[in-house]
Amino acid sequence: MEFFLLAVSLFLTLLFVDFISVVQHVLSWFSLPGWGNLAIILALFAWLIADE
Repeated sequence: MEFFLLAVSLFLTLLFVDFISVVQHVLSWFSLPGWGNLAIILALFAWLIADE
């Protein structure tokens, strides 16, 4: 059971990292500085959490 939870959390982490890289790739088209991208991603993540 613990191994299953570990595998799921690892999968979700990889999925989230992949999601961040996709978002950064999209935002790079708008040529924002890196910290601007990070701020937008954190804002989106906070909004998703608050929306739950």
